[in-house]
Amino acid sequence: MAVQSARWISIIIGTLCVVVFAVLLPPSGPATSDGGDDFGAASIDYQSKVPAGGTLLVVGPIGSMTLRDVQSTIDQARGLVSVVSVRSLGGIDVTAVELARIFDTIGADLILEENAICASACVILVAAMSEGHRHLAPGSWLFVHPESPALPEIRLDPSGSAAGDPDDSMDRWIAKISTNWLGFLQGCKMQPLSQRGGLAMTWAEVEQVDKDPSSIDCDRIAYRDIEWLRGKMTSDLHLSENAL
Repeated sequence: MAVQSARWISIIIGTLCVVVFAVLLPPSGPATSDGGDDFGAASIDYQSKVPAGGTLLVVGPIGSMTLRDVQSTIDQARGLVSVVSVRSLGGIDVTAVELARIFDTIGADLILEENAICASACVILVAAMSEGHRHLAPGSWLFVHPESPALPEIRLDPSGSAAGDPDDSMDRWIAKISTNWLGFLQGCKMQPLSQRGGLAMTWAEVEQVDKDPSSIDCDRIAYRDIEWLRGKMTSDLHLSENAL
């Protein structure tokens, strides 16, 4: 009886893990801008630090509800937010740009902590921040992928204004972080910015190719596509559970 109960508990826990994982990362890939906003709200947590200000933790999709909750939390904290820590699989490009504007306005620093995953529109959030106000841990992960064919032709340029120029795409935002990184990605045989798989790199690797694009063999890390990212998230989730 005890053995059967243990098996059922194991099955239930496994099912819950699958459900949580499905919510974190839809089967079609990271969240991307598609003109709509059905991503839901991210988890917002404000940790007060006096008198230096506070840290805002934003974990989840970048959408209009997240924008509303972030603005409300900042208002309640009377603007005393000095650091914003983000973990996100993406969302709405326009919202990412607006969040960056809000954080820059209050003088907050955007940080990605060790092993944090920042994908899709989250990379745009990082790129849209003032360079002196973004701080990425060497082991944080940036995941870039191609524009979805379903996206409307009108996109945003780095200034935040609507534009119909086909060059106003994810490439432009990547270039704001590092033009050498963009060149590295465009030079990959696997073409992560045009093929569906995408590519994940640590910030340390981005800084490395920024200094010397030939220092990393793109083919050597080509396996880090969307499927690899799913597996990494599942592994990280299990590690977190085992640490409890």
